[in-house]
Formats: sequence, C-alpha cells, structure tokens
Amino acid sequence: MCTPSTASAEPGRGEGRSSRDQDASIRNRDHSARVLALIPAPAGPARPDEVLGRFLRALGVPAQQVPAALAERTTRYRSLTAGRRLVVLLDDAATAAQVRPLLPGSGNVTTVTSRHRLPGLTVDGSFPVHLESLAPEAALELLADTLADGRVAEQPDDARTLVELCAGLPLAVRVAGARLAARPERRITTMVSALAEEHDRLEALAIDGDHDVRAALDLSYRTLPPPAARLYRRLGLHPGAEFGSAVAEAAHTGEGDTADLLETLHDASLLFDAGEGRHRFHDLVRLHATAKAREDEPPQERARALRRIADHYLASATRAEEIIEPQHRTMAPGRRRGG
Repeated sequence: MCTPSTASAEPGRGEGRSSRDQDASIRNRDHSARVLALIPAPAGPARPDEVLGRFLRALGVPAQQVPAALAERTTRYRSLTAGRRLVVLLDDAATAAQVRPLLPGSGNVTTVTSRHRLPGLTVDGSFPVHLESLAPEAALELLADTLADGRVAEQPDDARTLVELCAGLPLAVRVAGARLAARPERRITTMVSALAEEHDRLEALAIDGDHDVRAALDLSYRTLPPPAARLYRRLGLHPGAEFGSAVAEAAHTGEGDTADLLETLHDASLLFDAGEGRHRFHDLVRLHATAKAREDEPPQERARALRRIADHYLASATRAEEIIEPQHRTMAPGRRRGG
C-alpha cells in the first residue's frame, strides 16, 4: 500500500491548491504519471466504495466487472495500481477512515488534503504537513499576482495594510485582490476601508458566491459535534485571539470534557497551539466564532459565558495581588476581602 503525504490547513489556507501544484510538478518531471483525483462533493464526504467504483472504471475495469463490496473493490484497486506510477490526489478528505481504502498499491504518489489534521493517517505512517499562514512578503506577492497591475508597487503601504487585515489567509488575499481587480480605477485603500471594521470583515471577503471566507469557515463549523461547536462559539466571545485552557474551562458548560473539545477544535484546524496550555484563533477564524456566537447562542447564554470568563480573570488577578501585596486585596467571586 502507498504511504501518503497529508496536507492540512484551516479553511481558506489553500491546502488543495498546494497539493494540485505539487502533483503538477510531479507530472512535469514524469510524463508517464497519471492522475486519479477525489474532488469534494457539495453534498458532503464521498463514500469510499463510490469513489473506488469511479477509480476502477477510470483504470479500465468494465462497469459490470466492478466488485460490489468495499473490501473487494479495495483489493482490486491496489492490485491494479501497484507499480503503475499514479499520482492520486484526495482533496478535502473528511476522515482517515474515508482515505484508507483509497490508498493505491505501492509505487505510486498519494497526496491527501483536509481541513482536519487526520492523526489516524499519521499513525498509519503518513507524512503530515500543516500549512501555515502566508508570510507578509508572500501575501503581497499573491495580491500583486491577483491584481496583475502596478497598484501594489504604487501603493505599498496600503497593500501591506490590506494583507495584514487578511491575516495571511490565501483565500482572503485572493478575494480582496479579485474585488480590486474588477475595479481597476480604485485605490487599494478602498478595500482597506471595507475590511477595517471587524464586524463587516467576513462579509467583505466574498465574491460571486463561489469564493467566500465565511462560507469556507461555515463548512468546518458544520462538521463539529454540537458540544465542540458550542465551545467554539463561546470562545469567540473572549476579547482576544489567544487564551489559556482555564478560560476554555470557564466558558464551557454542558456535556463533553473541555480538553477533548479543545482537541476537536485543534484537529479541525480552528485552533492552534500558542504554548503550553494556551490556544490561539487565526484572526479571521476568531471573527467567525464571534459571529456564530451572536447568531447561535441565546443572549442570556452569551452573557453567562462572558461573566464566567470575567470571573476567571478576576479570580486570577486576585490571587496574583495576594502574592504581590497581601495587605491590599480586592473582591473576587467566592473570596473574602482581607486586610
């Protein structure tokens, strides 16, 4: 069985495009390579048996000779593909269980992309790659390529501010650039103004209904189990992109262990590590979580979650004050005034 490489990234970071570029590079080096591709379906994750049926037919198996059972299709597929020098692209995979039957026989190249980290494939021997945000210079280059005119060179300060507001997310940079490209008479500062207000930023990063940062984040949000989605929304109420595990504990109520729910958000590429016991939202993901809190959390639940977060910080500050100045204590929930 072929061992794949797995590229994961938060929504809009471009793991699918990166894998397609990689596969094109392989084909340019080896013109005998053929490509089998699983492209995500709008209705949801494709079933492995259906995908294998398509792959087998593409490999020359007559439709009437395609086995009915998944196990038999997998065996036939691996037998047919062994040593065939195939490039297999499995784009936007949902789970490791979906991917495993689609791995070809040895002697092939397989790239898996996903919004999720798919640690199960790493256990199987996959080589994981997590795509980071674009560096500022790379984001400026992407903006210049998208505009295809001289505005980035002519307006460098505004261009740099624009890519900062896009927070290194390739989809955001491309959408902002595409909106400007459609209006060649406009200065870059007009797009900067459109993104300046946090509440409106996600709505401004959409074009033609097909390329939409919020829609990309919505797809990941909808795959979350309800307890993880609830924690995601409540963490969106936190006044800042970075927070500790204790804040998540304060925000979380209901079913599910907080640590497990945080892992679910990390695996979905909606949170990132920010040091031991600390977590971080990408700037645009935080705006999405905040918007979901406004839309999906009842006002009284939002107020309670904010109060619990504030109480946590007040209690932490009180403990610190007791250490620094024992004779001057302020009131925190559940603590007595001293001195």
